[in-house]
Amino acid sequence: MEHFVMATSNHMRVQAVVASIIFAGMSLLPVTVAAEASSPKPSENKAATFSANLPKRASQVTTTLTKPGDKVAGHRAEQAKKRPENRTKTDQESATKRAGWDADRLANFTKLEAKATTDAQKAAVATYETAIRAAVTARRNANEQARATFRTGVDSLLDTHDVMLTSQTTTYTFAVSAALDTAKASCLATPKEGVTIHNTLEASLKAARDSFKTARQGNDKVSTQVKQLADARNNSFKANNATFDAASKAARDALKAVLKNA
Repeated sequence: MEHFVMATSNHMRVQAVVASIIFAGMSLLPVTVAAEASSPKPSENKAATFSANLPKRASQVTTTLTKPGDKVAGHRAEQAKKRPENRTKTDQESATKRAGWDADRLANFTKLEAKATTDAQKAAVATYETAIRAAVTARRNANEQARATFRTGVDSLLDTHDVMLTSQTTTYTFAVSAALDTAKASCLATPKEGVTIHNTLEASLKAARDSFKTARQGNDKVSTQVKQLADARNNSFKANNATFDAASKAARDALKAVLKNA
């Protein structure tokens, strides 16, 4: 399950951060303003207060929206660092196991060579060893190719998803900033129209949130796609093992036939 858990867990963390971006856009305005907006006859004083307080509130919102983006960038940097580290660890573990299997295989070859006494037996043992070495090399090369295909697929998938999410998040934050700028300009021009400005701003923010959510719904799930890549890789491993087992059995059967008839 190389990289599957890592990729999906990082994706979940990024999704949580994205959710916080949406929440930031939902908590832009003081509760008192929302309450005032529903009042049938809001006082001009409170409307003016909204207009006066909006620039400070907008600055807080901008900061709030920036922090999740920084967290996403941090997660991506962490993932970009861990990915090659995990792959190196996997490769080292694989190399250690292969070295052990090679040593056991060589020991088995040595025992077979010691038992071969006739020229026919020696030739059969040599043929067997050549066949087994070829089968081992073929399986390893095929497994390496399957692993490389998986890794390339994961890299491409995560890079594409990051670019898409960055674009969607940027579009959302720009929409929020534009709505705030428009509201601030309106407050400067007509400070007594705080309730109307509030309602317009609220509608613009809702439109930005809805657009962002709709865009994200079209994103393919990373965990599902990574699993598909992992399944394809594992299926290749199984097929490679089956091919190796068949070649090994044929080599053993040929060797047994010679030894049996000797």
